[in-house]
Amino acid sequence: TRVRVEKAVELMKKPEFSVEQVSKAIGFKSQSYFAEVFRKYIGVTPLIYKNSLF
Repeated sequence: TRVRVEKAVELMKKPEFSVEQVSKAIGFKSQSYFAEVFRKYIGVTPLIYKNSLF
C-alpha cells in the first residue's frame, strides 16, 4: 500500500491528473478509501495535497 501511495504522490505532481484519475490509476476502486489510506500515510487528504502543489 505504501508503494501505491508513493506512486499517487508522483502522479499528483502532474497537473493533468485529477485525484479521481490518480486513485483509479493506482488500483483503488473507491475514492473515499484511497483518501483514507492517503491521509494515513501522508497526513493530509489527496485534494489538500494536490492543491498545495499548484
